[in-house]
This record gives sequence, C-alpha cells and structure tokens, in this order.
Amino acid sequence: MSLWQRAWRAPQRIWLRRALFQIHLWSGIALGLYVVMLSITGSVLVYRNELDRYLATPRPAFVAGKPALPREQLRAAAERFRYRRRVFVAPPWPEIYVNDAERRQDFAEAIRSYDAVVDAYESCGYELVALPKSTVDERVDFVLSRSGRS
Repeated sequence: MSLWQRAWRAPQRIWLRRALFQIHLWSGIALGLYVVMLSITGSVLVYRNELDRYLATPRPAFVAGKPALPREQLRAAAERFRYRRRVFVAPPWPEIYVNDAERRQDFAEAIRSYDAVVDAYESCGYELVALPKSTVDERVDFVLSRSGRS
C-alpha cells in the first residue's frame, strides 16, 4: 500500500501526522493559556477602579461630636496591635521640601505634623528612629541596618 493510500484510508497511523497533531495540540494549549492570561490581566486593568472599591477595607465611620478615645485606651490598643516597637520617622528637610499637588501644606505645617506624629508615637511607647538627611541609598542602608535586615 502506498503512502497516499495509507493517508487516505488510515491517516492516524502515519507518524508524521501523529507528530503534527501533537505539535498542533500543545501549541494550541500554550497559545490558549497565553490568551486566557491576557484576558484576565486585561480585565483587572480595565476594572481596577471597581475592584479597588469592591475589595477596599471599609473606612471607619466618623461620628461628629463623639469624644476621642482617652490616651490610656489608645496606648492599650497600640500595645495590643503593635507590629514592631521601632518606628522610622523622616524629619522635615527644608532643602528638599517642595509643594506639589499631593503636598499642599507649607513647611511650618509639615513641622507641626511631624511633631504631632512624634508625640503620638512616643506616647504609645514606640521607639522612634529618625532617618538621616542623606541620599536615598544611604537611607535604605540605614533602615536595613537598624531593622536587622542588612
């Protein structure tokens, strides 16, 4: 029986056809997985705002006129939910301070905010470590060395 006759009567028995079938099958699976991955990641990008709203942690309700928690309750909560005792703070740095769309406060207000943050952390028993006024790489090395991850 010639090759053409075998291809006509029993094509599944020709090794070249079986090899081409396997190549076609596995390349189709690989391309199909690629298209599925593109579809999923593309959907996440298109619907990112909706996903952010749906998956966001709900904000606590603010009740106007309700008194703030006493310092002792805040200290107890800070102690109970403490992740690390050491906190790195970045003091205001006038040489690099710039106002932009995200930072609307002036430098004097930045100093007051920094003082309030330092006061709040210290009153809750945190150990504050001020970042040095240096390059970004030096600050990263400083934080890593002080956090035991250098």
